Amino acid sequence: GSSDSDRFSVIVCSVGDDQALSTCAVDFTDKSKRLDGSINFEECRSLVTRGASASALKAVKLVPDEKFYRVYTTGHDEQIKLWQLEVGPSQLSMKCISHSPLGTEGSCMD
Repeated sequence: GSSDSDRFSVIVCSVGDDQALSTCAVDFTDKSKRLDGSINFEECRSLVTRGASASALKAVKLVPDEKFYRVYTTGHDEQIKLWQLEVGPSQLSMKCISHSPLGTEGSCMD
């Protein structure tokens, strides 16, 4: 195994017309790089949160926090939702913790 100091994760969230919030965490270590320059991942965990919205989702933003990740989503239902993403050693968990009317269709989170 590898120590926590040489292990890092890349987290990707995506949304779309299927009303789902999809999340993938890919783990790498310092030893992930091969001699030919390619990179081999150590582990990959994924989670699909179905029914994350009443209509198509258009934007997602992932924000690191001290103990978890904050994930914001918005779409055609004119709601902004705040999700709590926890990244564990063997699984991901996503929980909606707040939502509010946005007043307009959100298509950008920056």
